[in-house]
Amino acid sequence: MQAISSSTSADGFGYGAGVSYKVLEHVALALEYRTYDMGVSSLNFEYDYDTVDALIRFVW
Repeated sequence: MQAISSSTSADGFGYGAGVSYKVLEHVALALEYRTYDMGVSSLNFEYDYDTVDALIRFVW
């Protein structure tokens, strides 16, 4: 659920995948991809977007 304005919101479906590589005992590098298909029924409007994230994870 995403808010577009105070009175309009969007809903939809998203999915993705990622990989993680442990470089040290408590540190990992990760790369993630996600795609979202969204729609605003009150405006009869649809949109989609993709994200790519590069992360440094600290694992304890």
